[in-house]
Amino acid sequence: MPTTAELRRREKKIIHTPPPEEKLPEIKPSEKEQESKVRRRRRVSPEELRELMPQPSTASEKLKKIVGKPEAIEKAEEFVDEQVLNKLEKAWERVFKIRLASIGIIDFYKLSLERVQEAEVQQKLNQPLIQAFVEKVLPKFEGEEEFTKKAGVFLTTLISLSPEQSFSLDLTELSPLDYLGYKLKSKKLVIFGDVGNLTGYYAHSGGIVINGNAGNETGRRLKGAEIIVEGDAGDYTATFAESGSVIVKHNAGNFTGNSLNGAEIIVKGDAGDNTGRKMCHKKSRIVVGGNTGENLAEEAEAGEIHIGGEIAGLGEKIGKNVFITQAGKQLWPKERRGILRSLRK
Repeated sequence: MPTTAELRRREKKIIHTPPPEEKLPEIKPSEKEQESKVRRRRRVSPEELRELMPQPSTASEKLKKIVGKPEAIEKAEEFVDEQVLNKLEKAWERVFKIRLASIGIIDFYKLSLERVQEAEVQQKLNQPLIQAFVEKVLPKFEGEEEFTKKAGVFLTTLISLSPEQSFSLDLTELSPLDYLGYKLKSKKLVIFGDVGNLTGYYAHSGGIVINGNAGNETGRRLKGAEIIVEGDAGDYTATFAESGSVIVKHNAGNFTGNSLNGAEIIVKGDAGDNTGRKMCHKKSRIVVGGNTGENLAEEAEAGEIHIGGEIAGLGEKIGKNVFITQAGKQLWPKERRGILRSLRK
């Protein structure tokens, strides 16, 4: 018969043994980590990261309730020339018939430029007219094949040809449009509502503010413009971006900063798996205020990554010219002082 002390030990063991489903997988450090004495904190599972991410955005709805339409947009209907709007609609109908699969985005953009110039409305492309086009013309085509891509490119064409420099557009009544700000130069664009994929693709200069969520590949191949996303951003944010910056006020998805080539990314919330993967330029910089997922900086060759929260796991192959900090403490490479200064030269 077991003694009283033995029964107490058994009882204590039963109480403090965690259930099997709560056990975290054992992390075995690689030889490289053992040599450099890199410490990893508790793993954050992808499920935990997803719980921290807000649901796909209600930012546009909240914005409408709080501020309504911007004043400049509310006054748009008072200054619209209907004859010019009709010419613009005919130019849009001509390009909308063309399948993107047959010519591609670059040629579609060039063709849109030509059709608008042929309509001889370039000098009258002001914000009220473009907003009227958004509200009166585009809804007629919504739901058609390739609408979000064609509409995003065509809107960007109008902005590029306009003599005005600043625009505020209310897109809350449309499906999220793709390619907004494509090849943008020197213009300032404020968007109310969620946007689709590839916002700011090849944008050279100027700025884009998105009062809502952004889809995948925001800031792809960015070449100097600045993009601010007030909500969440999808996967592949700033992929191949060479210069400029992308600021995400909430969370970003997987592959944030994939192949980053000199630009800067700031995510104030969490970022997903493979953040900084294949980052390849010494001026590249990623700052994440919250947590990151697995494979941080996998195959990265150069640049800086600063994480404020937990890191689910470092990549297995990280270059010697990559500098990583966690909560202000140097995490990679270990025991190499002065590297940050050398990377910024």
